[in-house]
Amino acid sequence: MNHSDRGPLQNKKGVIKITDLFESAMKLFHQGDYQRATMKFRQLIDYDKTDARAWNGLGMCQVRLHDYHEAHASFLNAIRFDPDNQIYLKNLHEMTKNVRKTLNIGQNYWSL
Repeated sequence: MNHSDRGPLQNKKGVIKITDLFESAMKLFHQGDYQRATMKFRQLIDYDKTDARAWNGLGMCQVRLHDYHEAHASFLNAIRFDPDNQIYLKNLHEMTKNVRKTLNIGQNYWSL
C-alpha cells in the first residue's frame, strides 16, 4: 500500500504534507540532528513502507549514528523500492566500503 492508498498523514497539529515531513527530516539531517531526523524518516516509513527516499534518509542518519547494521538494511530497502536509483546504490557501497576499511573486515561480511 503506498501513500496514495491511505488517508492523510496527521500529527497533533493536524494534517501534514508528506513533502513537508521529508523536507523537515532532511533539514534536521543537515543540521546534524540525526536522532530527530531518524524519527521523521521513521514516520514517513510508517506511513508508506515503500518510500525509498525515506529509507535512504534513515540509512544516512544511521550511518552518522554509527548504527551500520541498521543502515545496511535501510539502504537495501531503499534499493528494493527504487532499484535503479544510483544514489541509493552509491550510499550502500560507500557505507559498506568505509565500514570494511574502518573495521578491517573481509569482503564476505556484507555481500553486495
